[in-house]
Amino acid sequence: MKVLVVDDEKAIVDILKFNLEKEGFQVNTAYDGEQGMESFRKEEPDLIILDIMMPKINGLDVCKMIRKESSVPIIMLTAKAEEVDKVLGLEFGAADYVTKPFSPRELVARIKVILKRSQQNNCLPAKQTYEQQAAFICGLLSMDKDQYVVKWDNRSLSLTAIEFSILLQLLNRWY
Repeated sequence: MKVLVVDDEKAIVDILKFNLEKEGFQVNTAYDGEQGMESFRKEEPDLIILDIMMPKINGLDVCKMIRKESSVPIIMLTAKAEEVDKVLGLEFGAADYVTKPFSPRELVARIKVILKRSQQNNCLPAKQTYEQQAAFICGLLSMDKDQYVVKWDNRSLSLTAIEFSILLQLLNRWY
């Protein structure tokens, strides 16, 4: 899983990068909102940790811009601890709001929970129906209708033609 950390404080970025990589995450970093948007578009992270007070583009504006393009989970990590700031962050589309100082272990636990929930709920791109898709991903299940390939947790499953057809029909009815 890829995590993008966007924060102008190098020490914070280094702490997060160390703790996330220790847990097996691939970590990309950016030090201002503009770099954060570039990295978001280039790297397509599974989750973003985003500071609010940053140079060039502030975190709330970055959050709004990302929400126009993606439903990737965002955790606001900021020194702004007022209730109004928390409410704004959540209303702009953040999945969680953590104030500094923070516990890296707690943040990693929050990331794991959000990613697990995201995998379970992120089954279809917002602008496509299942019938329009050649490939389908829902949590640990992926299916390529054109190639007749089904994977669970990135491991190929050997399905008969009838089993493949049944799974396809179930997905068509479900979605």
